[in-house]
Amino acid sequence: MFSIGFRNNSGGYALRNAMKSRWSKVSMAPMDITTFDSSLMPTPEPSSSSVLVLEGFFDFLSLLVMVPSPGMDVCVLNSGSMLGVSKAYLSAHGKVYGLLDNDAAGDIYMDRMRRLLPDSECVDCRGRYSEYNDLNDLLLGRSGVRKPSAF
Repeated sequence: MFSIGFRNNSGGYALRNAMKSRWSKVSMAPMDITTFDSSLMPTPEPSSSSVLVLEGFFDFLSLLVMVPSPGMDVCVLNSGSMLGVSKAYLSAHGKVYGLLDNDAAGDIYMDRMRRLLPDSECVDCRGRYSEYNDLNDLLLGRSGVRKPSAF
């Protein structure tokens, strides 16, 4: 058995392991977001006026394959439930790009992000990969996977 770990800003980890051809998602406390500056160095301090927001670390890794140098800060929520925790970090940015999942939860997170950050321009980027569930499915070419029923 193995797990892939992704360290968060508080020293905890988002862990994933393959069990029966499915990824198991667990966390090792403390739970937190993971943030990177525009040079992709892990840091809790914002370094640019724009930020990309991703739900999980597989989306982050997929983004890096597609765009090795995004040129802005990156916030990985590690769980949609961490959106409230990310408020202070995200509100330091004038422009927030949501690269969330194309599902009902992604709709809720995008709406909540707009309400949490009234002074920031929140841009929903999911239309760029609307036939895919997320960036990982886009990278792997798995269209139609868990496609949202309404958009």
